[in-house]
Amino acid sequence: MARRQDEDYEYTLVPIIETNMSHNDSGFCYHPHCPCHEDQESIQALENYRQAGLVSDGDVRRIYNGQTVC
Repeated sequence: MARRQDEDYEYTLVPIIETNMSHNDSGFCYHPHCPCHEDQESIQALENYRQAGLVSDGDVRRIYNGQTVC
């Protein structure tokens, strides 16, 4: 059986971490290791919105993860 030429190489995936991450209006970005996910004031504000019925539990999760909420 013939080997493809690229079978002799190992491939390594290197994550690219942006240093200037864009945060949504809530203060959370999509990168899980960003310090914004430890900001207790933003977390508390989001929890207050949830308790007031302004956002659903699913929206809280999406906002915290920096995803778009429709």
